[in-house]
Amino acid sequence: MLKLISIHIPKTAGRSFYQILSWAYNEKIGIPHNKDMYVVNGRFDESLADMDNVEVLHGHYHFKHIEHLYLKYNAKIVVWLRNPVDRVISNYYYNVNMNLLKPWKKRSELRKEMTLMEFASKPGQQNTMTQFLSGIVPENIFFIGITERFDLDVKKLGELLGWSGDIPQVMENKGTNYYENTEVPTKYDNITDNMRSKIRDLNMDDINLYEKMF
Repeated sequence: MLKLISIHIPKTAGRSFYQILSWAYNEKIGIPHNKDMYVVNGRFDESLADMDNVEVLHGHYHFKHIEHLYLKYNAKIVVWLRNPVDRVISNYYYNVNMNLLKPWKKRSELRKEMTLMEFASKPGQQNTMTQFLSGIVPENIFFIGITERFDLDVKKLGELLGWSGDIPQVMENKGTNYYENTEVPTKYDNITDNMRSKIRDLNMDDINLYEKMF
């Protein structure tokens, strides 16, 4: 029976957290699901996934996609938050690099030429954390971790969930060259305080959420 749902907001150490969950739950954790494969008419469709032996679900789901599962199974919700400005910047470099590496992707030609501020100004890239959690109040979330203190918060979560053994160290996404790629229109070293300030202004809902939870 489903016990835990991990809402993976992009660029909040979700891949690292999946490795921790895989260690803790072994075969009882489902594969990291892609919402485009399993969300139909705005709801996670259980008939499309092998849920019989799954205790933990992890993926890029908005709460509204899995709210019915949360209610049906009384599942615990876990989510990670990250400094919103850093999250947007990280997502920009990931997005552009993926489109540089995969030129066959839809609209990749346009996406790989975006500047940081063009990316950050897109409505779909603003207040992403708040968008993912729309419909649930923080008080009803079982655990909210902070990416900047990942190791400490993972340990706290492990204690709450009764994990036994030494939690492994994970290195997912560390050491990538996303920020060093010279083909990216906005170079990391060229990001100014003014640009960071504008990104902050575009994400005030996320800023308020993050600072409340930090």
